[in-house]
Amino acid sequence: MISKFEELERRCKRRKLKRFTLLGLLIVILTSVAWYGYSYMQKSSYVKNEIANKQKESPAPRSNPSSKPATKSLQKEPSPKPPERKCFGIQVMYAYDTMMDNVFNMKLKALKMGIPCHIRYGKTLENGKKEVYLICATSPKKSALKPLINQVKRLHWDYVVVNDECRYVEYKKRKKRIKEKRKEPIISTVSAPKEQKVSIETKSVDVEALKKLYSQRKSYDLAMKIAKSYYAKSNYSQAAKWAKRANRLDPQQEGAWILYAKSLYKKGYKTKAKEVLRAFLDFKDSKQAKKLLESWQ
Repeated sequence: MISKFEELERRCKRRKLKRFTLLGLLIVILTSVAWYGYSYMQKSSYVKNEIANKQKESPAPRSNPSSKPATKSLQKEPSPKPPERKCFGIQVMYAYDTMMDNVFNMKLKALKMGIPCHIRYGKTLENGKKEVYLICATSPKKSALKPLINQVKRLHWDYVVVNDECRYVEYKKRKKRIKEKRKEPIISTVSAPKEQKVSIETKSVDVEALKKLYSQRKSYDLAMKIAKSYYAKSNYSQAAKWAKRANRLDPQQEGAWILYAKSLYKKGYKTKAKEVLRAFLDFKDSKQAKKLLESWQ
């Protein structure tokens, strides 16, 4: 009896030991899973923060390199050689030339609020994209930017004060003088310049065939042919649409800008058409665009 009792007691001890062992293993596994999940979340959060911080570094040169950047929302770029005469502006946007729609929308939004802005191109990156900056209220005096900085803060826009070329200040003064001169009474009768016609080949252009070709091989020239065909048929909505596509493929070409502006003008969006041409003239000189804009004044 004693031996049987001892055997039964040993079995009970073994069962208890197995239970404690299983319970211990279960606790270890749960703890490991929890720790792994916590570590993964921490690592993921750290990577996201690192990416966000890199994207929010300022690209603009500082007048005082030792001072802290005014904002972390813009990427940093190598400081270009400062001009002989320094002017200052408020940079409110940093983008690439593939995002020109966003840049123009931001510029138009600023202009409607009475904030004069211009587009400035930066360097071309290794991936082929070109840097684009939207700079507002260029002034020779840094203190003159204070009221606008307060306005930008109220709008919750990211901004940074940067060195800018003084030619933008001179350009605005010149435009003001031209407007004042136009207000003066004109004695001699001068016929207003007629709108320059877009040269379009109307020889049986098959738009659908061009569209099919464009879907296989996208190019600036094809998009412009389609846009001009629609313009010739007085379908200004489609002309504007295809001129915009052409502009995305090559924003440096003036043809797409001018045709897009003319299509908007024909549709009755005269103010927007003028703003598009002014935006183009901000970063590229074009006699044709200037002449067209003057004829619309």
